[in-house]
Amino acid sequence: MSVPVMAAPAALAFGGVSPNAEGPDIGVDPSFGPPAISFAGGIQVKEAPANDTVTAHIEDDAAGIYRIRDLIVMEWTLEDVDPGELPPGHHGRPPKVKVLEIVAQGDNTMPTVVTAGQYLLVRVAYTTPAAQGPQNDFTATAVIQGSVWETARVPLSLHLAGVMASFTAPPLVIVQGQQASTPILVRSIAGPHAEVSFEMSRTQLHTGISLLPNLLELDSGQAVPELLTFAAEADAPLGENTLAIDQLAFNQRHGLLLAVEVLAPAPAPTPDPRVDHFDAVYVDGSTKRICQLTGGGDPEAEGKPHPNDTTRFALLGTDLGSSFDHLVDGERRTYFFFGDTHTGEGDQDGDAIAFTTDDRPEPDGIHLQFMMGDRQWRRLVIPGISLGNFEVPTGGFSHAGRIFVFATTGILRTGDPPFMENSVLASAVDAHDNFDLAYFASSRDDNVDTAFTGGKFINVAPCKLRNDDWPGLPDNALPGGEGLFLAGTGSYRRSNPYLAYVPLRPGETPQKGDWRYLSGFSLWEPGFGPNGPPTWSEAESDCIPLFDDKLGELSYCWNAGLGRWLLAYGGCAPAGCGIVLRSAPRPWGPWSETPQLLFESQREGAQGKYMFECGPYGAYVISRYDEWNPGPQEATIYYTLSNGDCVGDSSEPRYQVHLIKSTLRLVSR
Repeated sequence: MSVPVMAAPAALAFGGVSPNAEGPDIGVDPSFGPPAISFAGGIQVKEAPANDTVTAHIEDDAAGIYRIRDLIVMEWTLEDVDPGELPPGHHGRPPKVKVLEIVAQGDNTMPTVVTAGQYLLVRVAYTTPAAQGPQNDFTATAVIQGSVWETARVPLSLHLAGVMASFTAPPLVIVQGQQASTPILVRSIAGPHAEVSFEMSRTQLHTGISLLPNLLELDSGQAVPELLTFAAEADAPLGENTLAIDQLAFNQRHGLLLAVEVLAPAPAPTPDPRVDHFDAVYVDGSTKRICQLTGGGDPEAEGKPHPNDTTRFALLGTDLGSSFDHLVDGERRTYFFFGDTHTGEGDQDGDAIAFTTDDRPEPDGIHLQFMMGDRQWRRLVIPGISLGNFEVPTGGFSHAGRIFVFATTGILRTGDPPFMENSVLASAVDAHDNFDLAYFASSRDDNVDTAFTGGKFINVAPCKLRNDDWPGLPDNALPGGEGLFLAGTGSYRRSNPYLAYVPLRPGETPQKGDWRYLSGFSLWEPGFGPNGPPTWSEAESDCIPLFDDKLGELSYCWNAGLGRWLLAYGGCAPAGCGIVLRSAPRPWGPWSETPQLLFESQREGAQGKYMFECGPYGAYVISRYDEWNPGPQEATIYYTLSNGDCVGDSSEPRYQVHLIKSTLRLVSR
């Protein structure tokens, strides 16, 4: 009576195998330890049931695909653990480990003797046809038998399935720290639809190069060109090398070799100093309204602070709000000069003045203290100067312990909007007092002058500077001293912007005769920015535009975080019309060609809520609150913004001043 035999596996399936292939691969890394053999394609009898002489053969193999590779007899033995594998501090005799040891191996030309309890491994090999044909599925049976053992039968199977790939344009040339792609042709040579991928071989030594994830769908018989993308580390070894790449398809792994050459990155080109390589661009979605600064309440009551109820002292509506810092007894104050201000009765269209000492504009907004008169706010007064409707302060600065302000005066109402015809400079020690007239800064006659002639500094936006910071100033700039840049416009909302400079002499009012007007640029030379050295003239008529656009009110300032000059005004950009901004690396330019849209009423959801027929306008940056985030290279600016009154209805929420913020990002171009 035969002795039952337990053979495993019950069936041996090799899966998809390429045409003209021999296998399975039985290579083994000898460092793996005993037994240094592969079990690939093996049928195992893990414990012989009795002594016997055993043979193995293949049956039902019409195509002659399979053969018995060999029979290996092993038995379990105890060996000492390698001392190098013992944990630190181990004492005593080393422990034993149970391992298989080969005691006999034959090629099946002679019967193999097996003793009860031994371990028998029968390995099957295959050789597939050279090409896909009518028959692509191959089966057979491996038979193990002896004189005592019961015969064991193990079904065998495989099917032809193969993918062949070849690099079509070696070598791969890649630069340290960069990516590069190389073409590869992938062909189905047998079998059904396949998913094919490629990865670095497990045997590949470090090259500093990795292969990006990839996956290709390949139909039967299809040939597909593909690109494999590699990434080189910044310190990848330079020079020529060979990459070992594995192709994975049908649970098979096939090796490919790819020549590679790693290059050092080319030196960065020296930036052209005659070109502005940066720009300040608007960060989408960054514009937010903080609060309404004036009036009796906020138009969006929920969630918005209202720090100043100006109706308590008859300030019902106003606009503008240019600002600058001034020290009073060591206290840093930021003064705000508002435009035509409406009250319930009595004096109308005066210009209110306020200041704040707040260091943070959020979350509570800015708390303003207004200059007060008899039972209501006090207007700006410059004796002898008309400051009625459309005659408004446009900007100011602090110098020699005094508060200086530029204001428009003299209105020609033949235009729509009216023409502002003159500007004056005045100053006071205390903003509660009347301001002393210094001089008329600029004048024009819009009955005669065009948008390009006449006075060019009617709306004036001043910005203080240290003279030593900006090479190229006029000859009257005092070394080690301070000066004033003056950005200006002429014909209201029809004018290009212009630039002038005046020195600030200690203890003195800046003199009109010291004004110098930007009149052009000399031949380029290093040290003066992309435009080269500016030239200056004593004649206002020689002043050249900073850029071509139509401006009225304007805000001009230096942003230290961005390292750029900013000019904000009402205008249009490719994204729409509203409040726009340009930037420049030097006070005189070159100014960014495309304006950035800071505020657009529909985009901000403002129209009909806090922006109406005449808004937005009058955007004045409050430099005190500039914020800089060095990580993303972003600057947040805060500015006042007016909503206008074009229908004669100055009741809330019309005709108020709001506090807005927007963010700009410094980008290279």
